[in-house]
Amino acid sequence: MSRAGVSLLAYTSVLRADTSTLPVAPDHRATEELIRADFAAAAGGALDTDSDDLPRLLGRPATSLADAVATVLKG
Repeated sequence: MSRAGVSLLAYTSVLRADTSTLPVAPDHRATEELIRADFAAAAGGALDTDSDDLPRLLGRPATSLADAVATVLKG
């Protein structure tokens, strides 16, 4: 992804995918690992994984997850 020029990726995962026993958790865990490996390498190890960081990423407070996603998609 980083090689394709992607600078921001918003991905909604399962809460605590690394320890969750939900049947979908392994898929989310694998996706997170791929994202982390690609983006963390491109960002020098920095990877934001907490929704509390949305205001900084958006440049303003997010009123909801839908608001954050819409803002990211609009560019």
